[in-house]
Amino acid sequence: VTSKECSQFSFTFNFAGDGLVRAVPHESLNSKKEMADSPLGFLQADSPQYYLFAGRPIRRARMFLSRRSTTPTPKASDTEAQEAVFLTCVDQNKPIAHNLPVNGKLVSLQHIAGVVPDDILWEETDMRTARTLKYESNVWWTRPITLKEEEATFRKIIAQWEGPPGSLSLPAAKEGYFIEQVAAVCEAVDPNPRGHRYRREYCFKNYYTRYRTQEPFSGMHFFEWLDFGPGSDVLERNDIENMFDYMDGDEMCVKKWFNKPKHYVPYFTDEERSEHAIYIRPSKDGKQLIARYKHDDKLVSKSEADEPHLYVWDLNETFYIVEDIYDMKRYGAEEVKHSSVVAGGPVLSAGEAYFGSNGALLGFNFNSGHYFPDIHSISIMYQWMKNQGFDTSAMNW
Repeated sequence: VTSKECSQFSFTFNFAGDGLVRAVPHESLNSKKEMADSPLGFLQADSPQYYLFAGRPIRRARMFLSRRSTTPTPKASDTEAQEAVFLTCVDQNKPIAHNLPVNGKLVSLQHIAGVVPDDILWEETDMRTARTLKYESNVWWTRPITLKEEEATFRKIIAQWEGPPGSLSLPAAKEGYFIEQVAAVCEAVDPNPRGHRYRREYCFKNYYTRYRTQEPFSGMHFFEWLDFGPGSDVLERNDIENMFDYMDGDEMCVKKWFNKPKHYVPYFTDEERSEHAIYIRPSKDGKQLIARYKHDDKLVSKSEADEPHLYVWDLNETFYIVEDIYDMKRYGAEEVKHSSVVAGGPVLSAGEAYFGSNGALLGFNFNSGHYFPDIHSISIMYQWMKNQGFDTSAMNW
């Protein structure tokens, strides 16, 4: 938020610890009719502290923007005039902006009410109940929520990550078990800037169970609770045997393992995914199915009997093959998962593929701990093979 004059120009700020940040005129907000006669305006910047959870912003307040103005009226008393301030810092040392100084005058932030999202301007009650979060030397606050609100959000997220009928998805693999569905989508929507945490399927389940049953309820979003609130101390030490509330799998979920980058699930970009796309054609005699990579036309390498390649068949009926899932140097993580290939999205099938020499496809299995393919997946793939005119007896099912 700035003055109308400043909102017409671009600026570069030295953002402490994160280098330079460029701010440019925020055209969509500045052009709103409510701002036509306002002395205020907006700049837009890609701040390093911006935080997204499931594609929506979680606003971390460094300074509260208050709905309550302290701007004096023309007939204000001396006391009222003294209370007209830009910033106060009296309520538990929370910095609260009431007005914005523009050309020597204090302008009420009520000018931006109805222009910015409702959670930008804070009510007095919200500021008094705001949850304090800390990380290293940083301190910020977040608006309190209820468990009902957070679980309603997760239900929407679960619906967003489910695929069309007949497909497989992370939440559908846990259908009927809400907490396990939450744990499944947590991997995909994890806002951790270092990657998608997984470790074991029960880690998010164990953490989320503690989050929702903690009394009194923390009032925080789950990931804020996990990384910066009371949850940051849960399973911090590897002293599982002496834990009062031990849960199955906790020994694999202690923070030193759970937050370790090499244990994250790497999610492929579109470019990385394209390097694993293959196409299948019959051999000259029609007795084999030959697989080649689309980007360079190279044959898929022979797999070992006890180390088949990972495959994913996406909603566009494209097959992807990952030959070496343990290539730490390439993927920056300990192991590629099926969810890695499609960045957590829905698929038609997933499992392991066996290849012989010269790119010959010998067979598929349907082993995937993320997607749990069933007979429907096998039927869809089998019919697709027949529709392509392939000899389905050329491989093992």
